Amino acid sequence: MKYVSWIFLIFFATLPFQLALNPLPGIDLHSSRVWALALSVMWFVFVLFRREKLFPLHAESMLLFSFFFFSAFSIFFAEHISWGLRKFAFLVSFLPIFLVSFTVLRREIFREKFVKLLVWGSSVSAVVGIVQVGSSFLWGLDAVLRFWERMILPIFAGQTSAETVAHYSSMVVNIGGTNFVRASAFFPDPHIAAFFWGMTLPFAMALAIVSVDSTRWRYVVMAVVIAFADMWTFSRGGLLALCAVGSVFLVQFFPVMMRRYAPVALGVFFLVIVFVMVPNPIFSRLLSSLDTTDGSTSGRLVIWQEAMEIIVEKPFSGVGLGNYSNTVKPSAEYREPRYAHNIFLDIAAETGMVNAGIFCALLIVGIGRGLRRPYAPFAVAGSASLGIFFVHALFETPIYSVHVFPLFLAILGFLV
Repeated sequence: MKYVSWIFLIFFATLPFQLALNPLPGIDLHSSRVWALALSVMWFVFVLFRREKLFPLHAESMLLFSFFFFSAFSIFFAEHISWGLRKFAFLVSFLPIFLVSFTVLRREIFREKFVKLLVWGSSVSAVVGIVQVGSSFLWGLDAVLRFWERMILPIFAGQTSAETVAHYSSMVVNIGGTNFVRASAFFPDPHIAAFFWGMTLPFAMALAIVSVDSTRWRYVVMAVVIAFADMWTFSRGGLLALCAVGSVFLVQFFPVMMRRYAPVALGVFFLVIVFVMVPNPIFSRLLSSLDTTDGSTSGRLVIWQEAMEIIVEKPFSGVGLGNYSNTVKPSAEYREPRYAHNIFLDIAAETGMVNAGIFCALLIVGIGRGLRRPYAPFAVAGSASLGIFFVHALFETPIYSVHVFPLFLAILGFLV
């Protein structure tokens, strides 16, 4: 079990830096899927010989397996069955992460190590993201883009995926007539980076709370670095998630923070005031979410309406897992990034409204489990992490990400 635990911990410490393998032309195999397979085999051998419980009989596990069942069932209604099978194979390849996390993270010593290594990996990748943005002011936007698309993305996303990402590039944002490079580090795009950094930020803050003396300030710095990198993704969904979840938790825990950690609480409150009052491109980007004349916002409203029309037409079966893109555009190719920009609409359109409700319930139950332990900082951090996932996922669909989906499953197992 010790070997399984350490492989599990190293996997999440290095998750932002996993490489892409190219076993065949046109096929990208991310190394995280190889790690997940190895962990699955080792974990199964362990529970088989030790006769341990295969999986927890809790609401989360029942909802998660139900989600997988209805996702598989929807493939029978798909136009392109092979597309559905590929998507399902992706989901199944990471499912054991939930089971492994439940087995490993039941032990307190590994829970703390998991949080620390996760935060270390996230903060290092956040530094890369900040350097990426800063370098655009030194060498120019075009030079940084060319370097990232030609030299970085093929290594960490795969040649085929890099070409797709470059073709539908979202690495530049225009704010007030000025173009800015968006932080993405070694993630395939800024949105995935925002998910990962947003979900790990609460754990960095929890470590800053529970640590003492100089160690505390180390984690305070890490939390600040992760927060800045997250904001420099200019992901409006990510910014809204930070604001929404941060506001809820700040109101709920501010009195406790003032009694126990007054400097930290006042510091956070001061930074929020500065962020709102001082003009800056990040806050301007956030405010643009409310502007319905903005092309991205109006386009997303049209996409949501399109997804809801599909749901009304096929509310129970959906169009089949992985078949949303060819439904809205019959000539679409498999890798063409067409989706509903809302995880619940995506799931409902592809696999039915019941399955979307199951996934929503899974998130609510997971968030509620952590909140039942208000004086356990890591548990509260897990709830905040899933809360950020929930709000951000109202604008994106991250479950097919090799970085976000395993992290999501691990946090679920962590909370159970």
